[in-house]
Amino acid sequence: MMDQDRYFDAVASKYDSLYDNPLSQGENLLVAEDIAVLIHSAANKVQSILDIGCGTGLMLDMTPHFGCADARYVGTDLSETMLRRLREKHATRSNTETHRCDMNTFDLRNLKEEFDLVLSTFGAFSYVKDPLNFLQDVKHILKKDNGHLLVMAYSRFSVQNIWARLKQQNPKYTDAVRPYVYRNDSDSSSNGPLTRFHTSASLTEAAHRAGLHRISVKGLNFFLDSTGNKPASTENAIKALREERLQIPLPDLSHSLILTASNYE
Repeated sequence: MMDQDRYFDAVASKYDSLYDNPLSQGENLLVAEDIAVLIHSAANKVQSILDIGCGTGLMLDMTPHFGCADARYVGTDLSETMLRRLREKHATRSNTETHRCDMNTFDLRNLKEEFDLVLSTFGAFSYVKDPLNFLQDVKHILKKDNGHLLVMAYSRFSVQNIWARLKQQNPKYTDAVRPYVYRNDSDSSSNGPLTRFHTSASLTEAAHRAGLHRISVKGLNFFLDSTGNKPASTENAIKALREERLQIPLPDLSHSLILTASNYE
């Protein structure tokens, strides 16, 4: 098993290419739609974004899709190599800053700023060791009348994990904590960093206990990873992802869980 920082330093140069396919692009657009819905009820325009575990800035790339292209952006990540790639991609963007830090030990209040929108996507939340403590810390830096949160976590009981458990006759595939390698990373020799897999119930409970409001958990990608006939275009992918979400009432069967919440009732 590889340490988290070494794994992401190693994968940084090809990280964007792992998402350069119709299915991943469709997923990114659906998450952008979720963000747009989340902030639609905002009392004021979203002017500041904190992206925890920002990687190479894939969500920064998506900000035009949820109406925040001009918002102040602060990205934090454990990998300096990832952050360097983000800065290279967005060298001409103003009002953008990055911080290298460990999301498990960094006190978010050290940023001395409150945010309209906090994100932790592409599975970053699954590297949080204490989800309740993390969400409580996030609540402190969310604006009290205009604060919104969206995190993406890997689902413990996804169709893919259950199928792997049955096929391999090995219960480890539905363990709450185990190593994980990105699905499109062909180099699985590292076995990936230690990762935490969640359920919709565990995410909802942690958000409630943290004092957040308007809590919702949705699934992202139920069967499209498990079939040999993956969408040939981004348009087909996002259509299929929307249809899955409407037809399957159990978010835990999806590849990823999307938790949204607000800091106001």
